Amino acid sequence: SQPGAAVKAFDQSLAAWPSGRQTRDRGLCLARLATATAVQGHAQRSCEAGAEALTIARSTGSARIRRQLRSLYDELAPHSTDALVRDLREQLAPVA
Repeated sequence: SQPGAAVKAFDQSLAAWPSGRQTRDRGLCLARLATATAVQGHAQRSCEAGAEALTIARSTGSARIRRQLRSLYDELAPHSTDALVRDLREQLAPVA
C-alpha cells in the first residue's frame, strides 16, 4: 500500500537523520510519517510523531510543517475516541 511504503521511507530517513541537522526538514518528515501512520490506523504511533513535528513547527515557524499537520488533524478525526488522539488534536487545533 502507498501509506505502508511511505511509512517505511520516512522511518528509514529518520533513522539516518544527522542529529541536530535540518530541523525543519526533519519536522516535515515527522509530520508526513504521522499522517501516513494515521491513514494506516496506527493512532499511537501517529500521535508520537505528530507531537514531535508540532514541537518543531512551533520552534521553527515552518508553514510547510503546519500545512502537513493540518492534514494530520483531519486524518486523526475518526480516531478521536482515543485519549492520545484527542489530546494531540487539541494541540493541533490552533494550527489546523
